[in-house]
Amino acid sequence: MFLSNLKYKVKTFKIKVCSWEYWPMYIVYFPVSFYYVYLAIKAKSLFFFSAANPSIETGGMFFESKWKIFELLPKKYFPKTILITPECSIDSIYSQMSGAIITYPIIAKPDRGERGWCVKILHN
Repeated sequence: MFLSNLKYKVKTFKIKVCSWEYWPMYIVYFPVSFYYVYLAIKAKSLFFFSAANPSIETGGMFFESKWKIFELLPKKYFPKTILITPECSIDSIYSQMSGAIITYPIIAKPDRGERGWCVKILHN
């Protein structure tokens, strides 16, 4: 039991060390920030990168609306999705879910967020 638990912990640690997605943001972006400053000075614009994605707010760099991006894409390229706003009633949510043929469990995520922030699996 102890050995299998230790193997699991070592494997998990190795995955987190070798996969930059699990690293703190400041470690990931620190080296890139120097290159960003260089390119911003060269382009004379802090948002020079927004030209790469002109239809997406801030070029997709800072808390862009996922729903607005989904509206730009053909529906066949992403899973069944509905937008729930704070004004939506429970009946409205269930109506939207049945209209989109979405059943539990579902993945709920904020419209604006980064790197899995506030993503939850809802079973009911």
